[in-house]
Amino acid sequence: MADSAILRSNERAKAISNALFNLGAALVGACAVKLYAKPTIDLELTIWSLGAGMLIYVGWLWLSLLESEA
Repeated sequence: MADSAILRSNERAKAISNALFNLGAALVGACAVKLYAKPTIDLELTIWSLGAGMLIYVGWLWLSLLESEA
């Protein structure tokens, strides 16, 4: 009984980490489109790019930690 609850919790955590990773990848794409439309690097683009990178890193790190526990 407890094993199935842990498995569901682990699957939910994996889904959240994948969502973080995908959101970061989407933000990278949005930053690329913005940079293509207006080829100047400003503070807003820098902040969004750093945020996207952090989302990708956190999603990847969380997923790798979950897989190492299994």
